[in-house]
Amino acid sequence: VGLAGAHLRTYGDQQPVPIASVAKVMTAYLILRHHPLRAGQNGPTLHVDADAAADYQNRRSSGQSLLEVRDGDELTERAALEALLIPSANNIADLLASWDAGSVSAFVARMNVTGRQLGLTNTHYADPSGFDPGTVSTAVDQTRLAEHAMRDSTFAAIVDEPDVQLPRAGDVQNYNALLGHDGVVGIKTGSTDQAGGAVVFAARDGHRLIVGAVLGQKIGGSTRGSLAQAFGVARYLI
Repeated sequence: VGLAGAHLRTYGDQQPVPIASVAKVMTAYLILRHHPLRAGQNGPTLHVDADAAADYQNRRSSGQSLLEVRDGDELTERAALEALLIPSANNIADLLASWDAGSVSAFVARMNVTGRQLGLTNTHYADPSGFDPGTVSTAVDQTRLAEHAMRDSTFAAIVDEPDVQLPRAGDVQNYNALLGHDGVVGIKTGSTDQAGGAVVFAARDGHRLIVGAVLGQKIGGSTRGSLAQAFGVARYLI
């Protein structure tokens, strides 16, 4: 945790661990670098084909966070980013990746190149969503990435939304329970059995931006409890 652009204070060994859906910060960051959106813009349209529809169906039994899509559906870039960052839809991470780079694997390669360019020396991306436990990082790396991402006004606006309207899903609440308390304006949660509970956060204190990350919180066998623990630690840090 620390002020944006300043020295970070840390606790624990900064060894790479699975980060779950916190990985979507990099996914959104790259999409907005390649396809910038100004305030009020929805951006180009992404077309859902049969492969993307089948991907959604194949994931349904695995307990992942998803957004229902069907062959022939369309999503604007902004709606896709909202689905990625608010209900944390894993299938939309892959949809955006393929749209941007032509394939998921090519996009993941870009994620890792960008990570190196930003100095994320303890980070490796294996997928765009973080569902793969091979996607690993440290709290320091993810906090530094959060600083870069929050400089994009569209990214900052989306992660601060308490809820969004999405095709087929309707009104969807933001998973981030910190939002709206103690000046918190984002950013992203994550939870899997391997990662435990994780959260990257940003909070405004006047003109100052506080940024931080909490990873690897594991309470019993419950991802819900582990995420609640991550929220509690983040509140303490803020």
